[in-house]
Amino acid sequence: MISRNISLVFLLFSFMICKGQSDETCNFLENISLGNITAERYNEIFMSGKNSIPCLIDLIDTDNKELIVGFQDPLSSVINPFMTNYVGMKYAYLIEFILSQDRIEVVKGNNWKEMISPYCIYKYGIIVTKNENNRPVLKPLTYKDMKLIKKMYRNWWEENKGKSIEVLRKEWKTNGPVLSGNYIWI
Repeated sequence: MISRNISLVFLLFSFMICKGQSDETCNFLENISLGNITAERYNEIFMSGKNSIPCLIDLIDTDNKELIVGFQDPLSSVINPFMTNYVGMKYAYLIEFILSQDRIEVVKGNNWKEMISPYCIYKYGIIVTKNENNRPVLKPLTYKDMKLIKKMYRNWWEENKGKSIEVLRKEWKTNGPVLSGNYIWI
């Protein structure tokens, strides 16, 4: 238990020195892949609060794709074709996740949906574009889209970085996600 607490303190200290550039914390965040993101990792990132947000923003335009970005049962026999997307989407999701919760209430369960429920703030956890009728277009984003999304998050951060995490969370609950314009979380 003591070594776990020491590890958590070290992790939190690392997040505090992250300037959105390259350091251990940003490297830690960059090396998270959807296949191995665990409840413990979500909790660590959540505990970092707003200190990890600049690092997460820096990673949004990472030029890599994964088969399943978002929330879909990995044991499902059906994988939706729009689930393959840029990994930067999960970093944007982690920003939204940090802002959406005051705390994490872990749910113990035997199936995937129960275990993932504390971390799922959108049904699929992916970003798609909207058509002229404001309906989601279920297809993967382009790299240009990811650059625009990063810019959106960067602009939001520049306007809000002086606010406390409590104020940021309250505003998120009132105003909705950071993501806006032609993009929507589903």
